[in-house]
Amino acid sequence: MSFRPRAAWIGLGLAIVAAAGAGEAPTQEPAGQQPSVQQPSGQADPIPYYLSRPALDTDAEGRLLARLAWAIKLSGEPLGSPVPDVSPEAREGAILADSVLSALPALGDWGPLLRAEILARVPDAEEVRRALEQLDPSLGLWSASGWRILVDALERAGDPEGAQEAALEAAAAEMSPAVEASQRLRAGQLSVAVADTARAAEDLWAALTIGDRYTSAREAAVLLDRIVGSLGEDAEVKLGRALLAASAWEPAVRRLLPQLTSDHLTSAELDELRVRLGRGLFELRRYAEAIGLLSPLAETEVVSDATADALFWTGRAALARGSVEEATGAFRRAGELAPGSTQAVEGLLLLLDRERTTGFGPKARALLDEILAAGVTTLPAESTVAQLGVESYLAGDYSTAAVVFQRYLEGSRRTAARQQAAYWSGLTQDRIGEPEGAGALWAELHAVDPFSYYGLLAGEKLGAPVIREDLARGPDPVPGIELELQNALLRLRVLRLVNIPGSLARELARLSVYFQARGNGIYDFADALAEGGFPLEGVSVGREIFRQEGEWNLRLLRIIHPFPYREVVVREARARGLDPFLVAGVIRQESLFHSPIVSSAGAVGLMQLMPPTAREVAGQLDIPYSPEALTDPETNIRLGTTYLATMTRRLGERTEDVLSAYNAGPARAREWQQTSAHGDRDVFVEEIPFQETRNYVRLVQQYARMYTALYACGDFEPCLGVSYREALALSPLSGAAADTAVR
Repeated sequence: MSFRPRAAWIGLGLAIVAAAGAGEAPTQEPAGQQPSVQQPSGQADPIPYYLSRPALDTDAEGRLLARLAWAIKLSGEPLGSPVPDVSPEAREGAILADSVLSALPALGDWGPLLRAEILARVPDAEEVRRALEQLDPSLGLWSASGWRILVDALERAGDPEGAQEAALEAAAAEMSPAVEASQRLRAGQLSVAVADTARAAEDLWAALTIGDRYTSAREAAVLLDRIVGSLGEDAEVKLGRALLAASAWEPAVRRLLPQLTSDHLTSAELDELRVRLGRGLFELRRYAEAIGLLSPLAETEVVSDATADALFWTGRAALARGSVEEATGAFRRAGELAPGSTQAVEGLLLLLDRERTTGFGPKARALLDEILAAGVTTLPAESTVAQLGVESYLAGDYSTAAVVFQRYLEGSRRTAARQQAAYWSGLTQDRIGEPEGAGALWAELHAVDPFSYYGLLAGEKLGAPVIREDLARGPDPVPGIELELQNALLRLRVLRLVNIPGSLARELARLSVYFQARGNGIYDFADALAEGGFPLEGVSVGREIFRQEGEWNLRLLRIIHPFPYREVVVREARARGLDPFLVAGVIRQESLFHSPIVSSAGAVGLMQLMPPTAREVAGQLDIPYSPEALTDPETNIRLGTTYLATMTRRLGERTEDVLSAYNAGPARAREWQQTSAHGDRDVFVEEIPFQETRNYVRLVQQYARMYTALYACGDFEPCLGVSYREALALSPLSGAAADTAVR
């Protein structure tokens, strides 16, 4: 197995740090060498030194973290929240948090930043400044977070001018463009808050000119538009472009339309601007204006780089107005100019969707042929083509379905799309009496990815085991790495408690680079993350291991499919007649075993229960309910399995129905049970009307199979060399009939 031990993982570190808005990447010891544990020198990343510090015992660590959590709660709202009146209790909490942090030597490099964050809540701006002066400049923590903490502390302390000055001083230093844009934006926001419009305009303009590919620059453009009137021609264009990038369509159109008649832009620049404004007018539902604006490009015989785009948005606007003939002409010409392009395919799809409202007649079939000829290159195209193929299959027109899926397979580019096309092409080949062709398609699909949804289904068609008996077991644990792992988890736990934006991602990147340099220590780190309360992060590290190694082993599969709380899952599922590995699949998809998670819709905990549903189920079980209890793993699993069992009783034991109800609600699931697609389980999954629910049902069934194969035998041991159903039959843990598990 090949592995790129250093450069690739430093690349991962850079990617995660960049996503967190950080500065430079940490340096690292040469791969394969024992990391240095000398006192930090200010040059190399000091993380080996801190990971080698004496560790606290489990009880002592738990007590300190509990005190820290309580102290943080006392100290007040996190930065970014409205400025509160600081109570004596908040100051007491900040002092206590500071003392706890000083008792954690494994966090010495993070200590100054963590102290500054806590003190900024009180706020004690001078102490914050002194703490930040202690930061190791080689780690990039000042540019990542420190300057923002100082600015917020000064603002909370009632010194907006000082906060503004601090933001500008930070921006004057040599930092990344993304960081400088955020600093300039912050200075501009502070100036707006004190009604210093001239200063605000200067700072916001500086942020904008760094480049509208940065989020802060786009935010600056939106705020700048609100406080300034007309500008010079060049400035209007620059601001307008940034507003377009921010999808601020109305102000962008207002500022840019007059510029189309000026002579300070080149012909190519005017064409590009005209297309973007046409799209803006479309988004504002000003369809006639969009068509008129784009007509010089769409109707001319002189073709430019912008012509196909102009035709596409002309077609969109015409279709929105009900002008089907005009839209068809625009889309077809776009396809002629840029065959196989996104515009060409999307235009044909829009026409096909409209045509299908009256059935799948000759015009719709002709459009489908054009899409297949152009190549199934977009997600909407994949979805539409698959649906039409499945509908032909359901209608018994297997010859048409076979042609559709074969051409889908030939024209698709994404691996996931090719897997779907290959599986369904195999089903149709089997239906038309070509079992050998079907088997060949399934065998190729299974060989490419045996653990995907369609790969697993293909394996079942072939009678293949879920996990081969000869699959490599993976590397053994690195001897003597336990202390480093314990301190690594402590660092992550503290960073999660203090919750400085981007800090957890930054530390995960540093630790990933470090443990990759410890031989196969990256496996030990991923395992420790899953077992130590960071399953989502463990899966992320596991996926990166697979991306680098390019092949699976048993240990890596279990990293990707962690199973915390397994005893609770088995107990609660079996008590309600459910397969615990199906429940594990639900949890894997709902929360990835991250118990504190709360969705944007308000669903809470491992099984993502909505509070009203959880309250009702708790009443049925006669157990106390509180919103806080939903983040308790045992309570959440008990309530979630009860609800899942209720769905099973109401809807029958077909897994697709139960999962559809869990995701989309029982009323919709009952409605879908009445469709003609319900008679064929493969067809039904593909025909679920909601894309989110379709994907949900597929993924949970995929995960249920994998959890069964990885944990169902013995004492949560893998079931090797056997099929999914054989694993269920062998398992002392499943406790459910096959139909209440999967399929």
